Amino acid sequence: MPFILAPIDTIKINCKIKIPLDFGKSKSADIDVEWKYLSFDDRQQYIERISNPDKPPADIDVLKELIINIEGLKDEQKQPVEFTESTLEQLAQLDYVRNPLMEQALSVIYGNELAEKMRQKN
Repeated sequence: MPFILAPIDTIKINCKIKIPLDFGKSKSADIDVEWKYLSFDDRQQYIERISNPDKPPADIDVLKELIINIEGLKDEQKQPVEFTESTLEQLAQLDYVRNPLMEQALSVIYGNELAEKMRQKN
């Protein structure tokens, strides 16, 4: 298959969510997250911003900038929930959602291999 020189604007990644239950148990859910795909220059700028010890960006700001859409969200009546900035803010208040989203954000910014090394180091 030939390589077609065309920009990639977004990528979708399945995100596994472990929802906490009583007595230390949990259940799994999946959401499909569409991320902004960063060019080399954009990636370098994000790395500089994140690495700035004086003023690192807040998690929610990174998520708002990089997440284009989330599919697979449902309300308590199991009806589809439209993805909005408000929805993202609600999701970011839930650590069990925020943490896997930020792990994916690191993969989007740093690349999978480097993000995995960073996770193992910490």
